[in-house]
Amino acid sequence: MWCAKSMGAAVRGLCLGKDWTSLGRISIDTRTLRPGDIFVAIKGKNFDGHCFVPEAFSKGAVAAVVDEVSVPTADCGPLVAVKDTLRALHDIATMRLRDTRAKVIAITGSAGKTTTKYVLSGALSKYGKVYYNEANYNNLIGMPLYAANLTEDAEFVVLEMGMNSPGEVDALSRIARPDVAVITNVGPAHLEFFESVEGVLAAKLEVFNHVKDGAIAVLNFDSEYYAKMRAVAESYCARIISFGVGVGADVQIFRREEPSNSVTLRCFGEELQCNLKSGARHLAYSVAITAAVGHAFSIDLTQARGAMEEFVPLEGRGKVHVTAFKGREIVLLDDAYNANPLSMVAAIENLSNLNHARVLRRVAILGDMLELGSGSCHYHRGLLERIMHSNIDVVYTVGSHMLALYDVLPQHLRGGHFADHGEALAHLERIIKPGDGVLVKGSFATKLSLVVKHLLECPEHAT
Repeated sequence: MWCAKSMGAAVRGLCLGKDWTSLGRISIDTRTLRPGDIFVAIKGKNFDGHCFVPEAFSKGAVAAVVDEVSVPTADCGPLVAVKDTLRALHDIATMRLRDTRAKVIAITGSAGKTTTKYVLSGALSKYGKVYYNEANYNNLIGMPLYAANLTEDAEFVVLEMGMNSPGEVDALSRIARPDVAVITNVGPAHLEFFESVEGVLAAKLEVFNHVKDGAIAVLNFDSEYYAKMRAVAESYCARIISFGVGVGADVQIFRREEPSNSVTLRCFGEELQCNLKSGARHLAYSVAITAAVGHAFSIDLTQARGAMEEFVPLEGRGKVHVTAFKGREIVLLDDAYNANPLSMVAAIENLSNLNHARVLRRVAILGDMLELGSGSCHYHRGLLERIMHSNIDVVYTVGSHMLALYDVLPQHLRGGHFADHGEALAHLERIIKPGDGVLVKGSFATKLSLVVKHLLECPEHAT
């Protein structure tokens, strides 16, 4: 429960108007605000929440947190005036997490964060109430907003932390003060905002800056940066747990040929076999991270194995659809939500290993990987080696950056190049054949999700 006095103290603000109490949520969006909520007027690049303060009160907000320079002239309702409303949101979230008894797990990394969050949350739900930031609410607004609305009955809090510039993970770690900090991997992503991958690494390592005493770090043993990550983590954490396929990982991943989706984890000498819904590599890593976190909390994951086995990859993040496009039955691997070199290589591997009786040909539709700065050409062209060592039969490229890959593809792999998603859409009926296993992968701004949508919305009867 919040009141004028406690809110004023939390955000170091000046309370204006009558006293109030609230059992509602913290809201930044009048479209989802409910009566009894507290409205925080956030200023963004394309909007200013202060324009919606009157609407918030008309919908039942009991108070609004506003910038002291943007206090409404009209008497709309009780206000808390602060120097910076985003900082106020962070302060609210910090206090809420400070007061919880729940174990807090922070997840960051260049790829696999969201899938790991959902796999881990599903497993932990077998042992207690789990609260997590949904979808991609992992930035300086989304994660604090979810943390600010943490329920009192939560026993585990799983927080995904994204970033595209230095200092952002530090700010999120300051709010969370995690008991366990996970780095899924480190690779070239958001390089427009960093000088090198080492800069990305430094930003990810900020997750350890504000961990609790006795915290545990969970690190990718297979990463080329493992030694550097471990060295920093040891300065902040009481214990390190590693995961990966490499010999020496605390949680080691073993794959079995049959069934193809079967993964065995050897966790500190004990084995756990999981028959997963997908053979995707990133899913095996997410399960290994889940086992590592379970071990950190002395949890026997046998009971949670069912939750891990039932997990289905998310739309845009490796979900497999068996569908019929224009009467042609295909298997669609939807990985179109986003892309960087790490996740693109994993997707290529997943298509190569796609084990489905109906797949006769493997087709990759690959869109630009954005925000790679001056290294863009190098990273796009660098995909060739992985493709050449895969079972992929034909590659179609989309976008100006992907021309670097298309230009070096051997003739037998060249399907064609499209300027953008619209041109790709126009040619889908020509390039898709019955029995195709189709991967669609690219950065969010390439809009290849519309290609996936089109493939799924033209189901007609299969031949």
